[in-house]
Amino acid sequence: LRYVARLDKTGSLYGTTTYESAQVDAWLDFGLGECEPLLRHAKNFSSRGVALPTDFHSAVETVLESLETWLEVRTFLVGERQTIADISLAFYLQAFYRLTPFGEALSKKFKNVWRLYNTVMQQPKTVEVLKSAGTTFGLVAKAKEEKKVEPKTEKKKEEKPKDDDEEDDTPKEEKKPNPLDSLPPSKLVLDAFKREYSNNDTRSHAAPWF
Repeated sequence: LRYVARLDKTGSLYGTTTYESAQVDAWLDFGLGECEPLLRHAKNFSSRGVALPTDFHSAVETVLESLETWLEVRTFLVGERQTIADISLAFYLQAFYRLTPFGEALSKKFKNVWRLYNTVMQQPKTVEVLKSAGTTFGLVAKAKEEKKVEPKTEKKKEEKPKDDDEEDDTPKEEKKPNPLDSLPPSKLVLDAFKREYSNNDTRSHAAPWF
């Protein structure tokens, strides 16, 4: 990383001054000395299918606490522009956020560190590299638990017996017979007349047929 950063023609990846270059070296050493051992420890347990030890979470938090304090009044680790130190630590953070079960908790507790991480990871060149490697920088989405849907049991409404007092005592009117009901059935087939009326001349054919 140091060699690649020194090849940068803009001169900003390794700091713009001798003092900033020394700070970049210090943060690169911080990553190698503090983050790298934890990352190897996590990968070792993960490869064997063994759960992380209980003190691993607190060890990661101890590392991030120092970063959180440093970034309270700073956008980047060194100077006013992104350096190789920011990029290096961002990829260590990616492992903590995505490969541990408490990545979301870390992002919420150490907001300044999370801000730096997103600033680096959302750079166009970084996104391009992540896509080429088939990975991303976001938190791992938790699998949603399927809710068991219990069949609803329909409760039958109990019919209350009507009291004698509630019954309607008013006499119901009897239906009067229709005088047309006594007539004999008509011989006219209405559908047949419709066909005659629609398909033929009214005066010469349909009217006489009717």
